[in-house]
Amino acid sequence: FTLLGVAVDDMIIIVMAFESASELLPLEERLSVALSRAGSTITVTSVTSTVAFLTGYFVDFPALAYFCVPASLCIVMVYFLQMTFFAACLVLDSQRSAAGRLDCLPCVRLTDDQMDRLPRMLGREPSAEARTERVRPLQIFVNKHWARVLL
Repeated sequence: FTLLGVAVDDMIIIVMAFESASELLPLEERLSVALSRAGSTITVTSVTSTVAFLTGYFVDFPALAYFCVPASLCIVMVYFLQMTFFAACLVLDSQRSAAGRLDCLPCVRLTDDQMDRLPRMLGREPSAEARTERVRPLQIFVNKHWARVLL
């Protein structure tokens, strides 16, 4: 669970830095800006986790000592995978999104009309027509009744 937590935390930090970088930059420069911003944070968390697990090696309890060494090596491997493989996947996903292709079916390309109807899926701002929201029955129930119960 610790490895999963560290990996997801690193992913969130990289994606946030990537999305905050200027979209006017080419993808390579945008990724380098994102990794330069997020790199220090990811490095600090990975180093501290690795050191914490390595100090567990010096405990007199053998099962814990034998667990901590591979765990520390796995943290280092997650760090390098985030900086290489995940960063490359992030660039590929940006290229997919810019080409107007779907997430789960990248071989399907959307038309401009479809892109207006599915703006959030592609990370784009909706058109004026798509911004008009339809009021749903569940939304009415929550606003009128359930919110009063909670408050």
